[in-house]
Amino acid sequence: MAAAAATTLHGNYKLVSSDNFDGYLKEIGVPEQLIALGNEGDALTEIHQDGDRYTIGVTAGGKTMQLKFKLDQQFDETLPHGVKVKTVITRKGNTLIQTQSGGLDSVIIREFDGDQLTVC
Repeated sequence: MAAAAATTLHGNYKLVSSDNFDGYLKEIGVPEQLIALGNEGDALTEIHQDGDRYTIGVTAGGKTMQLKFKLDQQFDETLPHGVKVKTVITRKGNTLIQTQSGGLDSVIIREFDGDQLTVC
């Protein structure tokens, strides 16, 4: 089920492209075993939006990762390999921009189009 309207991202999205995401994961120190698990099967991203609260669930390789946040507000995030960072997620149209800091500074961009997701 894709996003119902331009004002909401609530729905399920299939990953269609992840430009150099494996390289990013290697760069931040995610072990090869975890990267390989993430590449098994089709990745599915589910977004729930309840007012100003968002939940992003990503299921890949039989594992599920979940982020709960409010836009533009910093929160603590634990990466798949246990590293803790400070994260802020902003929104521009149908794009979520996730900025992580605290030793592993990086930016993840999620672009939503219909029921498809591109990560870069």
